[in-house]
Amino acid sequence: MKFRYLLPPVLWSLAILWIISIPGTSIPTSRFLNIPHLDKLVHLAVFAVFTFLLSYGLHMQEINVFKKHPYTISLLVGVVYSILTEWIQLRFIHSRSGEFYDLIADVTGCLMGVILYFYLKRYIPSFLHK
Repeated sequence: MKFRYLLPPVLWSLAILWIISIPGTSIPTSRFLNIPHLDKLVHLAVFAVFTFLLSYGLHMQEINVFKKHPYTISLLVGVVYSILTEWIQLRFIHSRSGEFYDLIADVTGCLMGVILYFYLKRYIPSFLHK
């Protein structure tokens, strides 16, 4: 297994875990952050990056099941991780809440990350050169 290609999504998932662990009272407020639904766009972007990195990392593996099905595996892992992060926020993080619409944004981001990787792989073959 080529673990170096899986390091970026692992580090990104740890960054997600660290960010969601910040208590709600510690999150800074400003006029810029008061944009309606900005948090949903952040959720979408964060999970799009996660599944994009994971798709690439799985595609670069020598194990056939990972190499042949990076989109399906990335999407499943992303959705499960989305559910887990929202549940952690709901149950364990002070003044944070796991929200259904955040989960929808997370899952949409997962799907977008996989689709972006698919199109880059298909239409820009040089994208995958080792």
